[in-house]
Amino acid sequence: MPGAYVCGVYDSVLHPMLICLSHCGLDKTRKSTVRKRLDEIDAAVRNRKTRFRPCFVIPERKTNLDADRERKKICLMATFDGSGIDDLPRMLRYFVTPVKSGSKDGYTKTFKDEECITTTPLWKPKEGVQTQWVICFLYEVNTADLRPWKGDIALDAVEQDRLVKLCDFKRKKWFEKALGSPLVVPVQMLKSILEFAAGDCEDRNIFASRITIPYQGQSRATFTSQATYRTRTSQLRGSTLRQSHTHFGTSSPIKENFSTINILPSKMVMAEKKPPQSTGKPKGILSLANITKRLESIAIQG
Repeated sequence: MPGAYVCGVYDSVLHPMLICLSHCGLDKTRKSTVRKRLDEIDAAVRNRKTRFRPCFVIPERKTNLDADRERKKICLMATFDGSGIDDLPRMLRYFVTPVKSGSKDGYTKTFKDEECITTTPLWKPKEGVQTQWVICFLYEVNTADLRPWKGDIALDAVEQDRLVKLCDFKRKKWFEKALGSPLVVPVQMLKSILEFAAGDCEDRNIFASRITIPYQGQSRATFTSQATYRTRTSQLRGSTLRQSHTHFGTSSPIKENFSTINILPSKMVMAEKKPPQSTGKPKGILSLANITKRLESIAIQG
């Protein structure tokens, strides 16, 4: 069986993550969102609008190699424009592992040498970029789309086995968590990936349509830009109320416990015109309290 080696491919860093999410038992609305983004990535790949990036090509453990001539399994590699692991969405932070390089600053200090993937010869990081990551999620691409990568870089038998086992382990644990809490974990992970796609992602320009983020408890909520988001929140808070809001232009880490997102339906956003029932307190104070409570509840909705 031939060993794993490095090739180049036009692809998006979001591709493997969206493939993963497509198998997580999402509801119809979110499945449609994932499918739409995958179709746009496929179109961008065909039209060479994605970046040309390295990947590890993993050979099949089959004696009959004729069966996999048209498709190859790969692990995509990325630099994320020099972003550190803390700047990535939670889902990507779970799947990435650094590639060991000759530079002392070649990967984050949170990883030990033995936790990195080591190539032969040793990986040389791109000038100005500290860390080369590998996304430990195996998926298939067309063999015809693979191109040579300079340096004849490969993995020996030990490193190839480590990478394959790491992919299997991460994938298994991910699906156990996602399928164990299908109404929480996949929803939050999809939300983080789409926010990343609309914000700091290096592939943010490949999508032909606006990024639509379906929230838990809603059919969908569309954010065209950060400016649009601010306009909408300012209309709600009025001249005397202040509301904290999330900047969707940057990614933010997701809590470890995957707490349920508490989102009010859109029809509940605006304060009702019907006056509240009297409880013996001034109406103005009650109205202000109700509006404040509603605004706090939708602080992450926009």
